Amino acid sequence: MKTRPSSFWCLAMLAAGTAAFAAGQDNRYPGAGHVPESQPGWQRFETEADPAAPFDEAQGGRTARGTPVAKRNEHCFPAETRNLFHQVDMVASGPGGRLEPFDYTDGGGVGEDGRAAIRGQNTWILWGEGNEAFWGWLQEQGYGLVDFLVLLDSRKRDTRFKTGGGMINQPGMRAQKSREHELYKLLGLYLDQKDGDSIVMQQPKTDIDAATGRLARRPEPPTPHPTRLFEAGDEAFYRKVVERLPQDGVDVTIYGYPSGVVGLRLIPNPDFFGATPEADKARRYWKERVVGAGDAYYDNPAIQVDPNLVRPFRVSMSCGYCHIGPHPLNPPADPNNPTWANLSSIIGNQYWTAPKLFANLTKPDNFLYQFLASQQPGTVDTSLISTDHINNANTITAVFDVPARLERAKLNPPERQSAANLTFRGLEDGDRKVTPRHTPRVLVDGADSIGVFGALARVYLNIGTFPEEWARPPRTTASRISRRSLRTPARRRAPASRHR
Repeated sequence: MKTRPSSFWCLAMLAAGTAAFAAGQDNRYPGAGHVPESQPGWQRFETEADPAAPFDEAQGGRTARGTPVAKRNEHCFPAETRNLFHQVDMVASGPGGRLEPFDYTDGGGVGEDGRAAIRGQNTWILWGEGNEAFWGWLQEQGYGLVDFLVLLDSRKRDTRFKTGGGMINQPGMRAQKSREHELYKLLGLYLDQKDGDSIVMQQPKTDIDAATGRLARRPEPPTPHPTRLFEAGDEAFYRKVVERLPQDGVDVTIYGYPSGVVGLRLIPNPDFFGATPEADKARRYWKERVVGAGDAYYDNPAIQVDPNLVRPFRVSMSCGYCHIGPHPLNPPADPNNPTWANLSSIIGNQYWTAPKLFANLTKPDNFLYQFLASQQPGTVDTSLISTDHINNANTITAVFDVPARLERAKLNPPERQSAANLTFRGLEDGDRKVTPRHTPRVLVDGADSIGVFGALARVYLNIGTFPEEWARPPRTTASRISRRSLRTPARRRAPASRHR
């Protein structure tokens, strides 16, 4: 049998490449099966901040497109302290197993441990830790991967859970389907609106601060904290828009505005509303391509994939986007119309569907669609971001019974911890410096072998925190992430504090 010369050429190249790789002489990433080589000297940054690391948007004072924004530091992001989600995660502690809100009180009120737990729950459900910069970039430069403003089409609110991949509608809001609504006239968008005063989240009367003896209050940032995050190019237009956005009672400069879907918050985009020639151009282009084109934006891929189309809002994603689902002991009668009492933030959303919620613009002929569709409902690859080239989807982790899991971990063989892992606060073995360490075995890929706090911190990494670091040359370990991205007070209050 004759072999074509081209076949000999391919075989020769394959053999040469394989031999070079085996000899350790070629580090040019010969195939997807080869993990990228770490950059020389990476070990230094296991325990030190990288002096060359970029500032994030808040610290640097400008967006990736160069629009000036108010500079903010970690003190400008105090975590919400009120027990606003007291109806979420109810437990069967009442007579006959009746569901009741978790009791954080300790004698005369809610002490510091209970308050830290409440801050953790609020952070878990509300805060995106600045990842709107990543998702905003991906909407514009993702070549038709995801567009959250299309995903949030309010005309589909009544069927979101079934057709939208298990999305959980935020209680206290309603669909907005009219072209006569002022917000539609301004931006051409169908966005959920408030359903009367029920949108405002209320704390229970028992939410007494033990230190003051009074009802806990919303935290206020320090005096230098800017209340205007950027200068608007068209102040009247900007005011008209934000005045028509619903508010649910939390600080919009930290958490943004409710989108109508739990876990997604709307952040006005400085690159659209700002006082720069580029932002002015973005507004005019949006008016031409979207406002002046009827509803074509929602259906026309040519508009959706346009990299010049700057969106009016960037969307912030919290951990709750994947983790909040129907409470197994009190599911909603109508999954598209839950109350807060029908929801659990720790069980994991068993109906969450990756291609619809992370890649809503893709079709079955797209490789990324097929990759995400291989992950069954209620599962996610928790090592999605790491360079292991493994599709390792498993059940979205339920975050409960942490003390019992730590007790069980004492029976596991201990694992040696790297210097980077030991910089995280430890719950295991009572000392953050302990190595080897007894750790739980919850995540299938072994990610929690670094401990509970490290595993929880990586959730924010997986959902787009600090994209300024991602834009640098490839990193192969999370330890290369600058410590700057982990220093906000709310960030240190990991949701696991709820279980202490």
